[in-house]
Amino acid sequence: DLEVTFLEAFEAEGRKGYRVIWKATGIPHFLLHSERVQEFVESVAEDGSLQTRYACWETFGGWLGYVLPRAQLEGGFARWMDGLKKAAEEAK
Repeated sequence: DLEVTFLEAFEAEGRKGYRVIWKATGIPHFLLHSERVQEFVESVAEDGSLQTRYACWETFGGWLGYVLPRAQLEGGFARWMDGLKKAAEEAK
């Protein structure tokens, strides 16, 4: 299960942005805890059109945090970002 712990609008270098942070629940904290951050910040493309810069990262802790398969996690993040980009472009 996931629980949103933080949601905010912010400004970065004069551009609007949004940040959402959530944590996993349901696993004893000493075994594994994680927090994922996602940021969406508007940017300007070379042609002057508005785009969205997306950044995502996750931190892990607890005994199991050290044995998580990093390559699989990184692949999952890449697939997540590709899927999000595709969904956003199809919604235009």
